[in-house]
Amino acid sequence: MSASLVFLSGWAHSAEVFRPLLEKLGGVKSSLLVSPSQLLVACQSDKRREERKDIGLYAQSLLALIESLPPPRIFIGWSMGGMIGLEALSGSNIAEKLILLSSACRFTSDKDYPYGSSLGALRLMKQRFLREDKPALRDFFSLVSYPGLLTEEETEFMVMNATREGKESLIGGLEYLENVDLRDKIPGVRVPTLLLHGRCDKVIPCEASHYLAAKLKDSSLVIIEEAGHDLVSSHLRAVSECISEFVDS
Repeated sequence: MSASLVFLSGWAHSAEVFRPLLEKLGGVKSSLLVSPSQLLVACQSDKRREERKDIGLYAQSLLALIESLPPPRIFIGWSMGGMIGLEALSGSNIAEKLILLSSACRFTSDKDYPYGSSLGALRLMKQRFLREDKPALRDFFSLVSYPGLLTEEETEFMVMNATREGKESLIGGLEYLENVDLRDKIPGVRVPTLLLHGRCDKVIPCEASHYLAAKLKDSSLVIIEEAGHDLVSSHLRAVSECISEFVDS
């Protein structure tokens, strides 16, 4: 796989969640593993960055990171990371291919888009996170791992990694998920796109990827049966095989 890969994780997850996938893919020219929180830090420290008014700070920072790697470049985003990638690459050919894992163009549902999570549930989660961050994170990771079950040790390890991202940064991520609607960005995506989603996803319904597949100009959709939101961890072999085939095609 002679390509540069940029991996962007989802909310409250370290970029290291992608490490096993990167090792499984092998033969990568160069790679970057980042989290949404790290994007904001990079954006704030890059004084040379030219601001684009049509995209947010996460997406601006992501474009700069992708551009720093030698072509051909491929972006792989999971959940919120996929949303940021969709926003960044709309109207840009800086990456040759786009891979969205358990992602969407909008996180919450509305009357015209019934494929997301409840806005009320997201707001309640944010309120609870402000009061009691660790219990809120434990419940969230339980949803992420469904239909699998995390051990107490695994849960506490994930909570520890999430809190390292910083509470303010995590709140910013929840606000992004609450407010961002990327449906108008879909026509601007001009690169081949692979969509992978778990049938049992309790965080972002798989119908969100069906919606994207119907709207994108050049896309392939793979639904992984019995997988939930964390399909990178639970179905590593299937995900890596799909990505390798797509990248090499």
